[in-house]
Amino acid sequence: RVRADENDSPASVEAGVGYDSTVLGPARGQGSAFAATRAAMQASAEQSDVRLGAYASADDRRYLDARRQSRTDWSTALGAGVPFAGGMLNLAASHLDLHQDRSDIEARPSDRPIAFRVDDLRAQYSYRFNRLTVVPNVEFTVYRFSNTTVFGIPSNQSFRDRNALSGGLSARYDLEPNFGLLLAARALDTRYTQQRPGIAGRNARGVAALAGIESTGEGLWRYSLLVGAETRRFAGFRTRTTPVADLQLVWLPSGMSSVSLRGTRAIEESAWQSASSATVTRLKLTAEHELFRDIILQAYGGVQLAELANGTGTRMTLNGGTRVIWVVNRQVQLSLAYDMARWSEGLLETAPHDTARLRNLVLASVRLTP
Repeated sequence: RVRADENDSPASVEAGVGYDSTVLGPARGQGSAFAATRAAMQASAEQSDVRLGAYASADDRRYLDARRQSRTDWSTALGAGVPFAGGMLNLAASHLDLHQDRSDIEARPSDRPIAFRVDDLRAQYSYRFNRLTVVPNVEFTVYRFSNTTVFGIPSNQSFRDRNALSGGLSARYDLEPNFGLLLAARALDTRYTQQRPGIAGRNARGVAALAGIESTGEGLWRYSLLVGAETRRFAGFRTRTTPVADLQLVWLPSGMSSVSLRGTRAIEESAWQSASSATVTRLKLTAEHELFRDIILQAYGGVQLAELANGTGTRMTLNGGTRVIWVVNRQVQLSLAYDMARWSEGLLETAPHDTARLRNLVLASVRLTP
C-alpha cells in the first residue's frame, strides 16, 4: 500500500495555504493567512558494508497580514556507518538555521522570530556481546542566537549562546528475542560563551541515568519504558534534581490502524535570562487509520508543562489536531489539516495560571514526489 508517511523518496516538495489565528503567540492574538512551502532531498549509498547518507531541507512560511513573522528555516546533514572492530561506527554532522516563533515554549515576546544556528557533531559505536548490546556515544553541539527587538527595544540574545558536550552509554540485554532490559546514562557539560557581569552564571554540568524495558515484537503491542533521575549543577543557580522518564507505546489493532503514545520528562535549557533551566514534561497521543486505500485519517492530542527553575514560572500547553490525506498516486498527495493549541501561564510556581490564549491553525497543501 502507498503510505502517507512514506519518506524514502529522494526528493519532495509541499506547498499550501492556511490561516493562523495567533501568529504572535500567547501575548497578542493577531491572526493572518499564510503560504507555506517545504522542500526536502536525500541521498544514500552503500558499498562494502559502508553506508553513506545526505539530507537537506528548506521550510518557508510567509504571513500576509504579519509580514515581520515570516521566516525561512533550512538544514543539512551528512552521515556514515562504517564497520569497525566487530561493531558499527556511526558518524554524523548537521547544520540547521532555525527560528524561534512566538508560540514556542518560553519564547521571548520578540517583534520577529528569533534566528538561531545549531551545528552538531556526533558519533556512536554499537557492539553486541551475545545477548548484550552496548552503544557508547559522544556529541558536541554549538548554539548561536541572533539579536532581536522586543516592542521596538533592542534585546541582545547572546546570553543564550552556548557549547554543549555530552557523552553516554546505552545498553540492551535480550531476555527473549523481542524483549529486553534497557539502561541509559549520560553526562553533559554546557558552557555559555557570553556570560554577563553581575548575572548568575548559567554554565552547567549534569548527569542522568535511566533503566527500563523494551518490547519490539510483531504483535499488537510494542513499547519501551525508561525511568530514572537527572541532576544539573549550575555555576550561579541552585542545583536542580528531578525524576525523568521516556515512554513509547504503540498499539497496532490491524494493518489499517495504529495508536501511539509518547511521553518524556527531562531538564532543558531555558530561554529566560532569569532562569537557568526548565523541567519539561510532554505527553502526546497519536492515531492513524487508513479509511480507504487512498484516504488516510490522522489525529493527535497532547499536553506539555514547562516548570522554570528558581520559582520563576510555569507554562502549560494543550494541543490537538486532525489531518485528512488523499494519496492521489505515488507522485501527488493532498492534505487538509487543523491544529489547536492553548497556552496557560503562571508568573510564579505558586501563582495560578493567569494568562491563556487559544490558537487555531488550518492548512491545505499538496505534496509532489518526483
